[in-house]
Amino acid sequence: MTQEEYSAVCPYLGLADDGLTDTVRDADLVILCAPLGANADLAAAMAPALKKGATISDVGSVNPAWIASSRAATARVSWRR
Repeated sequence: MTQEEYSAVCPYLGLADDGLTDTVRDADLVILCAPLGANADLAAAMAPALKKGATISDVGSVNPAWIASSRAATARVSWRR
């Protein structure tokens, strides 16, 4: 899911008013529940809003490839397996 798609769906579902970055802002823990192919894009899109020390995880089998591709964009957060 792209950030544009997420931003369009969230208000409709009552999940957020202003999209992905407002959803994760100030979060200590972010759990991704998306196809693995979307996780790197989601991580890059939310990176500017993540606070230092936040933890990102996912509900699926963790794919080291998407974690590696997302680390540069999210250097201020922790990754948990």
